[in-house]
Amino acid sequence: MAALRPLVKPKIVKKRTKKFIRHQSDRYVKIKRNWRKPRGIDNRVRRRFKGQILMPNIGYGSNKKTKHMLPSGFRKFLVHNVKELEVLLMCNKSYCAEIAHNVSSKNRKAIVERAAQLAIRITNPNARLRSELLPEPGQEEGRVYEDKLPDALGHHPPGALLGTLAALEQQGPDVLGVGLQAVRLGGPQGLPQRVQQQVLPPGLGLHLPQQERQEVRQVPRAHAAQRVGGGRPHVLTG
Repeated sequence: MAALRPLVKPKIVKKRTKKFIRHQSDRYVKIKRNWRKPRGIDNRVRRRFKGQILMPNIGYGSNKKTKHMLPSGFRKFLVHNVKELEVLLMCNKSYCAEIAHNVSSKNRKAIVERAAQLAIRITNPNARLRSELLPEPGQEEGRVYEDKLPDALGHHPPGALLGTLAALEQQGPDVLGVGLQAVRLGGPQGLPQRVQQQVLPPGLGLHLPQQERQEVRQVPRAHAAQRVGGGRPHVLTG
C-alpha cells in the first residue's frame, strides 16, 4: 500500500531549536542544565542584561496551525487497542496512530492489520515484529542460500562447502552469516579467536585440497603461513 499523506502539509517553522539552560549551570556541577527561572533581586539574567543567556517566553511558541505536528504533516494519537484506533476513522488525513509501548506483539499485529483496512497511518508499525526469510517456491526449506551463494563468493562453491553451511544454518541465521563472512575472507583466520573455537567448525576449510589441509594441521602454528604459500593460513590450525 502506498504511503498515506496528510490532507495539508504546511511548512513547520521552529523559532528556536536550542534548549534553554539554567543560569550558571556551566559553572557548577551541582547545578543541572534543566531550566529554572532565576529569581534573585540582582540576577543579570532575570534583568535581561546584554550578553546573558536567554529566558523562555511566549514569543518562542510555535504556530497553532503546526503545533505538535510531525514532519510528515500528521499529529500523533496514542492507541492501545483496535477500538481506540477506530476513533481516527473520520480524521485519518490529519492524525496518525502510535502504538503504545506496553502493547503485546499479538495485539500490535491486529492493530496494524486494522489500520491498513481503515487507511490509517501508524508511526511504529514494525515495533516488536520480526521478519523471517521464507523459502522461494520450488526450493527446499533450509537451502534458500544455495543459489545466492555464488554471487556472494564470486565463484561456484563445492558441494562439501554447502553441506558445512547447512550445518551452520541449523545453529541459527547469525552463525550462518559469520560462516559466509569467513568464506569470503578465504578462511576463518580473520575472525575473533572466540568465534573460531565456539562457532566455526573445521569444515570451513573444505574449499582447500585435502593434502594441503593435512599439511597445515601437522606443522606448528608459527610456520603455518609459510607452508600454505607465504600468506596468512587459510584454515584453523591446532
